[in-house]
Amino acid sequence: MMPVFITGANGFVGRSVLRALAAARIPDIRLLLREPDELAATYRDEPGWQFIRGRLETPQQRFHLHLDRFRRDLDAA
Repeated sequence: MMPVFITGANGFVGRSVLRALAAARIPDIRLLLREPDELAATYRDEPGWQFIRGRLETPQQRFHLHLDRFRRDLDAA
């Protein structure tokens, strides 16, 4: 299965999506979050889930590095 990239996971809809993904045991999830600490603690036991601190409105070098790694993962899949 290809990795899944999610933004807005802290929101009302995003939290519901995360619960469904966790219940289905979907691996290889990348989550872009402004404040990932709470969700990272909640879902820390999910295999392959990565919590990336960042924002789409103001790209940062750290975000770009993670996005480049995500793209390489997709190319390899």
